[in-house]
Amino acid sequence: MFLYRIFSVLLFPVIELYLICRVIKKKEDKSRLRERFGRTKQIRPEGDIIWLHAVSVGEANSSLVLVDDLLEKFPQATVLFTTTTLTSASIIASKIPNFNGRVIHQFLPIDSYYCVQNFFDFWQPKAAIFVESEIWPNLIDSAYRRGIATFLVNARMSEKSAKKWRIAKRCGFKIFDSFSTIFVQTNEDKKRLEQLTENEVLFYGNLKSQARNLDFNAAELEKIKSQIGPRKFWLATSTHKGEEEVILFSHNELKKTFPDLLTILVPRHPNRADEIKSLIGAANMAQRSQKQNIENATEFYLADSLGELGIFYRLASFSFIGGSLLEIGGHNPFEAIKLGCVVISGRKVFNFKEIYETLEAEKTCIMIDSKEQLAAQVKEFLQNENAVKAMSQKAFKVIENADNIAGKITNKISETLINN
Repeated sequence: MFLYRIFSVLLFPVIELYLICRVIKKKEDKSRLRERFGRTKQIRPEGDIIWLHAVSVGEANSSLVLVDDLLEKFPQATVLFTTTTLTSASIIASKIPNFNGRVIHQFLPIDSYYCVQNFFDFWQPKAAIFVESEIWPNLIDSAYRRGIATFLVNARMSEKSAKKWRIAKRCGFKIFDSFSTIFVQTNEDKKRLEQLTENEVLFYGNLKSQARNLDFNAAELEKIKSQIGPRKFWLATSTHKGEEEVILFSHNELKKTFPDLLTILVPRHPNRADEIKSLIGAANMAQRSQKQNIENATEFYLADSLGELGIFYRLASFSFIGGSLLEIGGHNPFEAIKLGCVVISGRKVFNFKEIYETLEAEKTCIMIDSKEQLAAQVKEFLQNENAVKAMSQKAFKVIENADNIAGKITNKISETLINN
């Protein structure tokens, strides 16, 4: 740990230049860059601070249900919510007014020793909660050394990552021992993490299964419905580079059966809009960020906007979810299912392995291996709406059986803080 700390200090000038480059590329908020160095313009509220960190949009959304429980359990505390991406920051910013001043958002400081000390010196949190796979050694070790109860929530650990951490442990780098308790997503994660620490590892379930339903603008939903009218359409969400080609192939195949087909595409990263437009080429396309309407001749609707998946999952009866045809690990299926949208996915979903295995075993989602299979499955769904509806209802029953995961986690955190 000492070597890592020294290394993080020596690398600070390089990291500083890297952040400046990110500002130029509009991947960092220039006006709030000081937060990345552990400093802030905020005034620290009186009382206890419970610090919760979620790296990006999916983790931030699933963490909100945990925030609700924390605020109820600790009525005098304030939650400091940190994220690393601009998208997640905008999502949390839109939610903060709902918490009546009891939630503050900041960007996570870079994991350089002195930046971390700046952060802790100012905020002095009573507890630190890291969501999923965010392992920042300086932050975690500094919290531990300061006597701050530290938790890893909804943790996941692939076998590949576990092997690396086992090697690190044998070399004396025992970062997982800094956590008071680790809460995992699956029993497989539990077994792997138990090999990395003597501390408590608990399995209550996947917190994402209890995330709030995605927000939506009802007027915008009705507007899009009106523009589409009686046409056949399908939805592809959270797509990555290399997957839009599959969507384009499927669209062209499906047009042979449905000449007026509309394909709605919601990329994982909206800033890839120009790249996607270039790929689609001459096809008639409307772009949401440009406030373009869906016309009768529109073949593609590029929904390159933030925080609007709630609209599109309510609009469609099924969706292909990306990040699953490449070595990305898949994306959250709970959000779609909870809104009545059947999931089609590729098989590279190791980040959500257990839930996809359950859904496939219960025949409540469709797993595909090729672009031809995707086109064939979309065709079948477009021709059989009753089958889609039945699968949707069954899928919802599969995920609604989750216990009060957030409540159990909060109770354990409370118990630890009382005894700390």
